[in-house]
Amino acid sequence: MSDQQDRVETFLASIGSKPADASTACTDWTAHNIAAHLAAGFEEVYVLIQNTLAGQPTRDTRTFVEREAPFLEMDHETLLQSLREHLTKTAEVLTDFRAAGPDAVFEFFGHPFTAEEMTRHLDSELAIHRWDFMGDDEISEQQLSNPAFTRHAVFLLNALPMLAEGAPNRVAGTGLRAITIVLRTPGEPDVALEVDADGEAARYTQGESEGSLDGQFVVTTDAANRVLALWGRHSSRKAVSVTGDPALWGAVANALWPDAHKWPKI
Repeated sequence: MSDQQDRVETFLASIGSKPADASTACTDWTAHNIAAHLAAGFEEVYVLIQNTLAGQPTRDTRTFVEREAPFLEMDHETLLQSLREHLTKTAEVLTDFRAAGPDAVFEFFGHPFTAEEMTRHLDSELAIHRWDFMGDDEISEQQLSNPAFTRHAVFLLNALPMLAEGAPNRVAGTGLRAITIVLRTPGEPDVALEVDADGEAARYTQGESEGSLDGQFVVTTDAANRVLALWGRHSSRKAVSVTGDPALWGAVANALWPDAHKWPKI
């Protein structure tokens, strides 16, 4: 079994252990919502790559609401079977697309993606969303501590700023202006959220090493919890230390974790 197949089977076994209505780290989402989100997302990637391989014109990526609707209507057992099928099919078409060469790209939300970039994204999706319903178990810790997922988050959130987790959306309404928030993990390159003077433009950057980036705020936590923070989440069981002006801590927390609630439940 390949590493990718192992990750897929691990995810499927994990979500299969939860009831459809199991609560998750995502506000108002159950395990059923997560399964529908992933089945729809993998199906969309599959179709877009198939169209590219067939030489068909590029079409717009469907919205989350549009593509998830039919999956949400499925009963949970049928949905999990559909999820398995779409995870398998998408892995296969990515293998075919990889054979087209390292420079071959397809459009996803208007941005060109290579097979390697999309493979990393889908692996990251499985790891992040597995944590959403399994919490801080050994598998989540191992998966989320992978430095490649931090690099990928910086890449993707800059490439697709329209996402809810994109930097402009994260800082909107917080009042933050001309500020840099460094996300630091001991022994790993720094990551920072940089906000311009108007508070309207923002982006993520990654430094070369720990301590290589400076900011008005430094938020320090472990590798797994930092990648969760990049996706608007945090573990209620993990330590986070903060240096910076206490008067702005509320705004910083709203930018990093706008919708986070206590998870895992203790």
